[in-house]
Amino acid sequence: MQTVTLRVKLLKPNKGKLEKMSRMLESYRQACAWFLEQAEILNTTSRTRLNRETYQRARDLFDLNRGTLQCAMLKVLSAKRSSLSQSAGAKRPAHLSLRKQFR
Repeated sequence: MQTVTLRVKLLKPNKGKLEKMSRMLESYRQACAWFLEQAEILNTTSRTRLNRETYQRARDLFDLNRGTLQCAMLKVLSAKRSSLSQSAGAKRPAHLSLRKQFR
């Protein structure tokens, strides 16, 4: 199973910055999980197809800017491709999941 960790360094956050960052990270994680689900439903690892079929709906669902939303989609596709290539030689397919990790 692949784990993706996003590390963010905050320099003396003001009163609302930490909460805003936490909300953005949670929204990013939810977007990744949603894109993964959509890629599995569509049975695709094609960026073009996933973008065409899901991008507008994702913009409505998640409060993320366009660049961050595209990064979430590309991260999921990269992880899915990696998972598929690793499981090609295995007896059973690898399970891909995205989970929240805080320290």
